[in-house]
Amino acid sequence: MNRPFVATGIHLSRILLAADFSYCSCAALPYAVSIAKHYGSDLLVAHVATKQSAETRAPEDVVFRQTGEHPAVAAVRELEEQLDGCPHEFLIRRGIVWTELSEILIANRIDLMVMGTRGRSDPGKTHLGSTARQALRHSPCPVLTVGHSVFWEPMATPEIRELLYPTKLEPEAHVAEAYAISLASKYQAHLSVLHAAEKQNGRSADLLLHRVHGAIPCGIVLLRRPTAFVKYGPPVERILEAEHERGADLIVLGASRADRVSDAPLHLAGAGVERIVTRAHCPVLTICS
Repeated sequence: MNRPFVATGIHLSRILLAADFSYCSCAALPYAVSIAKHYGSDLLVAHVATKQSAETRAPEDVVFRQTGEHPAVAAVRELEEQLDGCPHEFLIRRGIVWTELSEILIANRIDLMVMGTRGRSDPGKTHLGSTARQALRHSPCPVLTVGHSVFWEPMATPEIRELLYPTKLEPEAHVAEAYAISLASKYQAHLSVLHAAEKQNGRSADLLLHRVHGAIPCGIVLLRRPTAFVKYGPPVERILEAEHERGADLIVLGASRADRVSDAPLHLAGAGVERIVTRAHCPVLTICS
């Protein structure tokens, strides 16, 4: 379902924001809007009311554009000002949250899903919510998650000046690499490339830079030369350490689809993707290939 990486970069025609009006969901909204504006994307804001909710009085599948009778519409209207200037529509469904969202992803050919790491019903600030966990394991497109530690200021436009891209330098890494380069170009941000490994393996910063420069396609312009560095130790800790040191505004993670076949925790270079997305102080874009 992902659009192919071509010479002009990544194309995000349609973006889905999963809205449950929790803190993390509201913090995710400005990022969905910002990315949509940078890529000229259409934004679909979807809210799924559970069957246990009083909101199940709503029709099974109704698209709302500024009007409607659904109880969630009042909350949706509060989002309108933040969505100004961004082509969008609202979709309200009822049922099992991930089941409905996965159908929306496929039916609408979504290129990017944006969501909070946990919803209203998910306890614990440092835990990944059940819907976010299913999205990371099963989404057919990249997922941008925004955690509770990400600072959110209503009506503020998020700034992405520093991107952190951890890489294992394996064949499947080129997909995540393409997104990191594309975002750095769109936002004119600095790109830091990290190789984090448990022990020394001969990989060097020069090798990282050589690979990144070789991956930059024609038509893509980076305002600043990427920086590359290597860290040894537990990969999760080294990635989060680099996020703090670099003041990263976004982490771009690549993961193998083989990592999410079962219900076992996702892994990235022997480290947990789930732990990164819940502990990071900036949004995390996870791309499976």
